[in-house]
Amino acid sequence: MALNDVSFACESGEIHALLGENGAGKSTLVKILAGAQAPDAGTLTFDDTAVRFHSPQDAVDRSIAVVHQDYHVWPDLTVAENIIGTLRRPPQFASFVRSRTMRREAHDLLERLGIDLDVERKVRDLDAAEKKFVEIARALAVDAAFLILDEPTASLESRESDRLLALLERLRAADHGIILVTHRLEEVVRVADRATILRDGRNAGFISRDVMTGDVLVEAILGRVPEEPVTPRACGTTPVLTFTAVRTRPEATPFDLELRGGEILGLTGVVGSGAVHLIRALAGLVPLDGTLALDGAPLVVRGPGDAVRHGIGYIPEDRKGAGLALEQSVANNIALASLHRISKHGFTDTRARAEIADGYRGSLAIRCASIDAPVGSLSGGNQQKVLIARWLASGARIIAIEEPTHGVDIGAKAEIHRQLVAFAEAGGSVIFMSTELRELLAIAHRIVIFHAGAPEAILPHHEATEGRITAIATGLAKTEAA
Repeated sequence: MALNDVSFACESGEIHALLGENGAGKSTLVKILAGAQAPDAGTLTFDDTAVRFHSPQDAVDRSIAVVHQDYHVWPDLTVAENIIGTLRRPPQFASFVRSRTMRREAHDLLERLGIDLDVERKVRDLDAAEKKFVEIARALAVDAAFLILDEPTASLESRESDRLLALLERLRAADHGIILVTHRLEEVVRVADRATILRDGRNAGFISRDVMTGDVLVEAILGRVPEEPVTPRACGTTPVLTFTAVRTRPEATPFDLELRGGEILGLTGVVGSGAVHLIRALAGLVPLDGTLALDGAPLVVRGPGDAVRHGIGYIPEDRKGAGLALEQSVANNIALASLHRISKHGFTDTRARAEIADGYRGSLAIRCASIDAPVGSLSGGNQQKVLIARWLASGARIIAIEEPTHGVDIGAKAEIHRQLVAFAEAGGSVIFMSTELRELLAIAHRIVIFHAGAPEAILPHHEATEGRITAIATGLAKTEAA
């Protein structure tokens, strides 16, 4: 049962956080509020009047709009076209859209929201926060009184998140009601007026502003005092992967870098700093400008197949679009990189596949109805565990990950960290890119801070702090790469 006797209320002029672990029922509740799913029982009221939504348009007609976690923009259209031109009834004359009117209406709306954007810019040229601003403006273009935001800052770095949170505070001051679904609890403490906690499809707590702290929220979400964070043991000193004279873009400074046996190497930096390019080059998704060696022998990775053959597993940030076969079963997704081990003469040993999937379902605590359930039916945290299980099952020596716990709840985050640490302690190596500073400090042996396309500093675990990482990543503290 996705939801069981759940109550929730949001008022005008407040930011109400909806919190809980993946699978707690948040997405189902949002679908009901947005008209995408009808409840089996209970009532939905708007301005003290009972309503029943038969479609998302019914919710829009009641001034309720949703901004989803994944971007829903048209990159080749302008800002104005995305905000006004995509409405059901953009300003028209006969069958032609009034472009000048559309641009003026978009400009006036952005100005009211305090957003400085050129309405004639193509959306593909915007940064991550600006794209999210466009989505919010489009939602408010239909005079939405209530705005549901699903993980709005999940893909934003800290400065971009600050800009978005400032916008939410302005919307609250303008008497909009905002329902904020997020796993970033520090943001909840900063801006939320109250929080409703869901656990296993039920109400599990209501936190008012006067008692809201990070520790209170964590304990309410988990239903217990959280375990101490996992910290990695000392790793080896022998290089497994060696990058030499690498450039992430033509004008960037070339650099050398190594990944050691048993090491968890964290990469970070602001958007466009070059950190993610290194991960994707290792996975064979983009060309590597420079040389790469594995165990001292030259290695050329021309594509993902080469990476897999050399024992390199890759987990993208966009797990749904680029990592998983959503319509396929949990078992098939886990076994995808191990088919050569469990197949003979073109036929897969289904019993072996099931045993592999069952084993990792238990060891990684993957919550699913069965291993035959479509992986698309799982929550984000459980989908991430499936991807980790895939590479553990394949016998990969190196796991390369973008944003390991992007959009993942605190319970699943702790489990993912434990699995990566266990993989490294068993002799594997992990190289990951993350914009979550606490994650870097929790599990990385060394932290490589990128700035302007190259490492600006490499800090050992004991020398790293959130303030120092931020200062280096943003160019406020220049230092030589170690």
